[in-house]
Amino acid sequence: MNLSHPDHFQSYAPLESSRLHLPIGNAPRVSVVVPAKNEALNLPHVLPLIPGWVDEIILVDGNSTDDTVAVARKLVPDIVV
Repeated sequence: MNLSHPDHFQSYAPLESSRLHLPIGNAPRVSVVVPAKNEALNLPHVLPLIPGWVDEIILVDGNSTDDTVAVARKLVPDIVV
């Protein structure tokens, strides 16, 4: 896989459900923090495993030199980086 090619992650599909939903009643919101550095190849295996009831996914990028952030945004359009 050529990581320098801008379309190398075109085949990655965004996650099905939107994670922007309001909590029911006084239910707490649930956020998942994903630390990452040069994880473009691994994110497609990890992010889809996060349950749909999670309200927010936060990617903490450690100055990746690959397309970690772009892949994360492609997979989860509403991810917080």
